[in-house]
Amino acid sequence: MSIHHPGYTHGRNHCIFVLPAYDSTDSLITPLPSNSSLRVIGIHYGTVFAACRIVACNEVGSLRDQRDNQTVSLGFDDILPAGKYFYELGTLPSGKILN
Repeated sequence: MSIHHPGYTHGRNHCIFVLPAYDSTDSLITPLPSNSSLRVIGIHYGTVFAACRIVACNEVGSLRDQRDNQTVSLGFDDILPAGKYFYELGTLPSGKILN
């Protein structure tokens, strides 16, 4: 799993850090058919978020998924699927407050 800086131009190494994705859970990921289940391999969302805040000098921000450019809105103890994400400083997704 890699976390990137959103402000760097493409073609430059804008990776802030990489974390191994050792956590997993069995869950249904939409939009798969309702009778399908997929094991999610990733890392504890709270751990990733805390690491981002440490690197950003404790500045509040949010994670954005590289695939669909959407802000990640997960619970603190959810599993963030392995992939490429961007940490943007600013407000948290509505309803999400982390101290």
